[in-house]
Amino acid sequence: MIYILLGCLTYGLFIAYIFNKWAQITKAGTGAKAGAMIGLFLGLFYNFFNMAMMPETTYELAALDLIITIVSSAIIGAIMGAINGKLG
Repeated sequence: MIYILLGCLTYGLFIAYIFNKWAQITKAGTGAKAGAMIGLFLGLFYNFFNMAMMPETTYELAALDLIITIVSSAIIGAIMGAINGKLG
């Protein structure tokens, strides 16, 4: 359970770092779009490696994981963009 928490915190900090240091994203809409793109590429990379190493992985599970990653990343991006706009 602790590793799930640490993974979520690390992922949120990763997106926050990108938004603050490189992109200067300060709006929720822009953050959601950028977060969705980050989620798309991270989800694809993870699922391609997962499918290569675990033959029991199905296309349906990979697609579901990709959708969940995109949506959760968009939510995280929107929240981080809104917070950056309030603090900046």
